[in-house]
Amino acid sequence: MKRIAFLILLIVSMVTQGQDSKFAVTVAYPVTMGDNFFDRNDGVIDVGINYRFADAKVVQFDLGFNAAFFQYENTNFSTQENVAVLQPRVSAELNVPALKGFKPFVGIGYAAFSFRSEFDNGNQIIEEDDDTGGINLNLGLSIDIIAGLFVQVQYDYANIERGDNRVPDQEEPFYRNVNMLKFGVGYRF
Repeated sequence: MKRIAFLILLIVSMVTQGQDSKFAVTVAYPVTMGDNFFDRNDGVIDVGINYRFADAKVVQFDLGFNAAFFQYENTNFSTQENVAVLQPRVSAELNVPALKGFKPFVGIGYAAFSFRSEFDNGNQIIEEDDDTGGINLNLGLSIDIIAGLFVQVQYDYANIERGDNRVPDQEEPFYRNVNMLKFGVGYRF
């Protein structure tokens, strides 16, 4: 976790040195939603960085990477779970002057989930790790506020593979589908 935070800080500090950079950074609050296993988690933070690699005037194409963090705690059963979600993707943003700063976007990529659970049964602490992932689709809308600064809302859907024995039916949509909504701010430079 510290390595990821350091890497993000390093990348952001390097790109802020460029005057004509095609980068954007975002900070958002992630919210889980839907009828699925992941909905019990509380969002902590989502940070992202995007690089605009092609500009076709009306449509702009970005490579992006987001890291989101979630937590779940159940004091009745002495259970705590920390989840890190890493999301590399490519996205297309519509940039039409008639929309007056409103920029809808869609993206596709991969979502890698890293679950770290701890259960205290009174006699011992049981720790479990589970790493999984799957295809990630997203869509959203950013709104320019002032030069470089924008707000954004983004919906992410991930269809993840489940290979652990703790899941009763690995093909059941309840255990495969993850829905997230992210509300945030960003800066383009």
